[in-house]
Amino acid sequence: MKTYKKPYKDEFKDLLRKKKSKIFFSHLSEGVVCDFNKDDLISIVTFIKLNFPYDNLYEFHVEMFTKNKFNGLTSILKSLKKLEDDFGADKLLSRHTKHEFNTLIMLNDLDYYPFEFSNEGEKNILVRKIRDKSLLDFICNTKLSNFKKFISGWLAKKIDFDSIEEFYSKYNSLLEKNRITTIQLSKNSLMMLDKNQNESVIFNSHKLSRKDLILIFNTINLIRLKNIYVATSQIGLDEAFFLSGYRNSKFEYENFTKWNLDN
Repeated sequence: MKTYKKPYKDEFKDLLRKKKSKIFFSHLSEGVVCDFNKDDLISIVTFIKLNFPYDNLYEFHVEMFTKNKFNGLTSILKSLKKLEDDFGADKLLSRHTKHEFNTLIMLNDLDYYPFEFSNEGEKNILVRKIRDKSLLDFICNTKLSNFKKFISGWLAKKIDFDSIEEFYSKYNSLLEKNRITTIQLSKNSLMMLDKNQNESVIFNSHKLSRKDLILIFNTINLIRLKNIYVATSQIGLDEAFFLSGYRNSKFEYENFTKWNLDN
């Protein structure tokens, strides 16, 4: 691991050009923590000290240059640990737009969570390390019985089932007839798209994986939905909705919260 400080030497900039770095050349920085595997650059973490209203805080951005996600994440974790040791864990923040959603939810897994949802310029989210994870516990209050009542109202048809699998098998033809597409998510969770009403329903009985969050994020950016009803709030979902231009209407029905496309 090696830290480079401004002014950067040409050979260092040439290395980052060779690696096709986006972060280094698109963000201001006063230093870069580089992690190498022998002579191969695995990841970088850029940093810069901020001014008012973020006095004495350092903004960082991360980037990996390996296809091995585990090695890349481990490398970034080591570099962030160095910055935390140098400046203090509570002194670091990172800012992300919709173009950096994958990195944002990766940082969530490293205990960096939102402290500001900003509309200044392009919508962006600022994250800091939060030590008290009890504030972020995933609590699911939406049961299958809530889902049955909600779906019966949404489809305007009384339906009954005892599991998500039974719901698929019994009502798949009805859904297709009504131009409703169902996307299977992990752990008995699903996403439904109503092309007639331009709405979606997300039933997440468990904490959604990063893969699920990316799938949902890509879907709602490809199809601009009028409304999204979601069973259980989750930080990654809140981030995906906000960056995609949705706002929480605060309206609830059977524990499903309604998000509107913010025009």
